[in-house]
Amino acid sequence: MSAYFIDLLKTRYSNSIVAYFFCRSTQAELQQARDIVRTLAFQCGETDIAVRKERYRLRHKDFPAGAAKIDYLTESLRRGPLSKSEKEIFFVLDGIDEANWEIKNSLDTRKRPEMEMLLRCLYELPSVRMLLVSGPDSRLEEIIEGIPTKITPMSQNKHDIKKYIQHFVGKSTPM
Repeated sequence: MSAYFIDLLKTRYSNSIVAYFFCRSTQAELQQARDIVRTLAFQCGETDIAVRKERYRLRHKDFPAGAAKIDYLTESLRRGPLSKSEKEIFFVLDGIDEANWEIKNSLDTRKRPEMEMLLRCLYELPSVRMLLVSGPDSRLEEIIEGIPTKITPMSQNKHDIKKYIQHFVGKSTPM
């Protein structure tokens, strides 16, 4: 479903930035908040030269991406690369319920999970529109008060998913 929305956004808003991340509980490198930030920053830079230049400047300024806390990373992304873009920005995050919610933000007095801090920070970015896709066990409504949600039962989208997969499999070449 998320792949469909990503394609739709890229087609309908071709002059915009569309960045995405798919969390997977079975792969350690697809679970952490900092992986999401790095991936989104990279993808934004691939689409927008102003973002890429700012990202490059930060990287060569001894920016502590590996050791930095999540709130610092997201704030740096907001004040740095994303502030340089004049394009609309869309983030699609899939599998939020599969992310690592165990890593706590050590600087936060309430010891909230880094994923919670990340989602709050991204949600507050005025230049960004977000689509969060999650299983039914998600705590998104608790984390971001007033977030609009749409619960879609499998029976409602099973046909669309099948049609989308058939379309892409049909135009792929056999190996």
